Amino acid sequence: MEFVWFLFGGLTVFVAMIAWQYKQSNDVELTWFQWAAAIGWALWAVMTVAFVISATAEGEPRAAGVGALIFGGVAALSFIGVRFLFKLDGSAVVAETNTESVSQ
Repeated sequence: MEFVWFLFGGLTVFVAMIAWQYKQSNDVELTWFQWAAAIGWALWAVMTVAFVISATAEGEPRAAGVGALIFGGVAALSFIGVRFLFKLDGSAVVAETNTESVSQ
């Protein structure tokens, strides 16, 4: 089981390195809130997978299923939320308001 945790740690570092290289090569500017949301989501997703694997390895398939349902659902919904924070160019999505008034 320790080897699985070691692999998850290595995978986390690898993904962080790839993200940092992408940021540097494409001159992406992120706010602190975008960084916090992306890191929080990534850690939640990794811990979800780790919980399911560890619960299964300990012989608790029901706990693994419930954990996958709850933690995986939160991870999927938060991914959608985090995705809305980013545009394709890496900047924050800004709500646009229509200030034009319609006259009759």
